[in-house]
Amino acid sequence: MTEKKKMSPKEVGQGILGLVLMFGISWAFLGGSDEKSTEPAREPTAIKESKNWYEGGTLHKGKLADWKKATTENRLATAGDFIAKLTGDLDISKAIELKACLTTFSKGAEEEIINQKVAEAAVLCAAQLGYISQ
Repeated sequence: MTEKKKMSPKEVGQGILGLVLMFGISWAFLGGSDEKSTEPAREPTAIKESKNWYEGGTLHKGKLADWKKATTENRLATAGDFIAKLTGDLDISKAIELKACLTTFSKGAEEEIINQKVAEAAVLCAAQLGYISQ
């Protein structure tokens, strides 16, 4: 079993610059468009009413500042969506690890880190965790 190296939020932020190609994956996940959705906005109660851990995530298009303020349930559901999209598998253990990576990443004080898009940071974390190839 390989040992995972823990990186500081600053190191993770610096790693983003080296993974510009990974943004293509997040672009595909987000639909590649800034058009406004015609779907009604999700209400915060959607998380409390959901029966499954992977339902109710609302942070896909947010920034790490939003992630930092979000509930644990919202973070886990959003991480689950990213794992399902990036790996084709809905795996709670991978979602928990991705959530932890994003949470650590969101604790960065530097403005360039906290204003990073969650989707971009999720791709970086997924690559660092070995869930997708770099």
